[in-house]
Amino acid sequence: MKQWLMNKPPHEQRIIMALGALLAAALLWFGFFMPMNSKIATLEKHIASQQSNLDWMLAQAEALTPPLGPKPSKEALSGIVTQSAARSGIIVTQQNATAEGLTVTLNPVSFPTLLRWLGQLATEQHVEVVKINLEAGDRANQQVNVRQLTLR
Repeated sequence: MKQWLMNKPPHEQRIIMALGALLAAALLWFGFFMPMNSKIATLEKHIASQQSNLDWMLAQAEALTPPLGPKPSKEALSGIVTQSAARSGIIVTQQNATAEGLTVTLNPVSFPTLLRWLGQLATEQHVEVVKINLEAGDRANQQVNVRQLTLR
């Protein structure tokens, strides 16, 4: 190839080299920069879409978050939890006041009942769940074993 180029007149050599450089630049542009720009544009659209989803989710979370009222004292919390659990058919087996709040242990309870009860505590009594430790129980009845539930 080199011998073939050296046999050409100098002005043809310059034209062939210029065309080779132009071909290399075109391959670099269309083979590297164009696909990269296309990928960047696709990723920017994806990021904008994800940001839009996040904004919507944050707005929905804010709309669904109950207004926080005054938190009950630890002494009052024990009575609130016991009474509301009894109304929901939930049996509290143990209660301990801790620095984090009130820690309770429950008899096995159906998961939907537990969620309804915790939702009622949050919306009606302004009690929030600090920590919960669950184990799967009787799957046929959708029961869970609540080993530790800390409320405040």
